[in-house]
Amino acid sequence: MGNEKKVLVLVGSPKGKLSASNTLGTFLTENLGEKFIQAQLQYLTLARNSGESFERLMVAMGEADVLVLVFPLYADQLPFGVVETLERYSAFREGHKLPKDQSLMALVNCGFPEATQNDAALSVVKRFAELHHLQWLGGLSLGGGGIVDSEKPLQSQGGKVHRIMRVLEMAATAISKGLMLPEEAKRDIRRQVLPSWLYRLLGNWGFRKAAKESGISRQQVCAKPFINQPS
Repeated sequence: MGNEKKVLVLVGSPKGKLSASNTLGTFLTENLGEKFIQAQLQYLTLARNSGESFERLMVAMGEADVLVLVFPLYADQLPFGVVETLERYSAFREGHKLPKDQSLMALVNCGFPEATQNDAALSVVKRFAELHHLQWLGGLSLGGGGIVDSEKPLQSQGGKVHRIMRVLEMAATAISKGLMLPEEAKRDIRRQVLPSWLYRLLGNWGFRKAAKESGISRQQVCAKPFINQPS
């Protein structure tokens, strides 16, 4: 018999399905399904397109046993769509009597090599859980999110993401058993896949390649048109 626990995975990237957050959230959702958990993926960008869709999202969030926020770091914090969703859900909880206890988990990814960049955003989500009496299952902080290809399933991206997959599998197991995220998972996800200097080198190469493909010369990329302007 299947487990009746309901998990709602909320992808908070403005890019929706074309995001690393979606790649991570999809893998987690599929892994939960393999453990006979009722797991559903929702995109906040789609829900925000209409008031009716947003109301349905609020109802779905209220019916879930576990909420999992998966989002990228924007200006050191949560993207606007995630903030708006939490604000609206706060009001929804105040206006409705929700009979079940809920748990909350978060996975933040950023383009910086260091996972510490995500700590402030995770603390905001944790504080939301505390204020609304949701059980905080813990947060996962992934630095160097640029290694995650948004156009391919996570399991097809080779050895560079094996550790990320293992952490998400640990997270799915913890959710299925009603447990907190293991310390091993929170620690391992923070380890840099590449040294910072190499990650920056590859990132700069990628920017230059994209510029060349768009017909932008190296001289234009390095231009500083305002450097000699009078103050």
